[in-house]
Amino acid sequence: MQELQAVKQISVFPNPTSDNVFINIRGELPTEIQIKSIDGVVLHRLSSVTESNVINISSLQSGLYIVSIVFADRVVEEKILKQNK
Repeated sequence: MQELQAVKQISVFPNPTSDNVFINIRGELPTEIQIKSIDGVVLHRLSSVTESNVINISSLQSGLYIVSIVFADRVVEEKILKQNK
């Protein structure tokens, strides 16, 4: 149940996207946010996390990626689709 409550407090949008991913967090802030390839390779790491975060992924190729939101005791993951304009 705690995992479900955490997910309700995290918004990752737009999905699909072509350039920026917005990650809004209410409540406990994570230690970092990662953008990973579908096979788990970390492509971008944001360590200065606030309630409203923007990550530019325009340099990435079109495809499926994972946004990992890393807390001290858990990781919440969301898939995003990157599409070229």
